[in-house]
Order: sequence, then C-alpha cells, then structure tokens
Amino acid sequence: MDSSDEPLTPNTAASRRSACLAPVPFSGPTQEQFSLKLELTLKHLEEVNQRSFLRLLTQLTDVGEVSETFFRDRLAEVKTDQYQHMLVVEDTHSRAVVATGG
Repeated sequence: MDSSDEPLTPNTAASRRSACLAPVPFSGPTQEQFSLKLELTLKHLEEVNQRSFLRLLTQLTDVGEVSETFFRDRLAEVKTDQYQHMLVVEDTHSRAVVATGG
C-alpha cells in the first residue's frame, strides 16, 4: 500500500497539505538572463485611441456602450477646458493604451 492508498485521516491530510505547500526553490531566469524592454509614449488622449482606451477602462469598471460621437464630443469638451487633461501611455509597438490618467 503506497501513501496514496492510505485512508485519509486528519493527520495524513495535514501531512499531505504541508508537503504541497513546502517552498520550492525558484529556478527562473536571473536578472542577467531576463530583461524587459518597453517603449512607451506619454501623450494626450486622441480620437484614434478610442478603442484601446475603452478596452483599458473595462478592466477597471463597467464602461457600457460608448458611441464614437459621444467619445469625440466628450474629448472635444475636455480639450477646451484648461483644467482637464486626459493623458495616456501608449505602447509604441502595439499602439495600445496601457495606462491612463487625468
């Protein structure tokens, strides 16, 4: 009878659980072996960023339906207000908006 055939009791369950949770040494790449090169651009939100911008916002909240007209009108309103600025961080390779702030 191997250990997997033993009847499960509180002691054997605890023993198996602690064996599963034992720390395992990390054998991933070292800092010298791993690098991440990002090319990001900080810029004002533009109409061409609409889809990528809304996709990013859906990660944070329920956006609902936003028509192109509504987006364009709201963006124009923001641009005319000297106290409002919508900034985005764009990945220059994928052209995706990866961060935003206002």
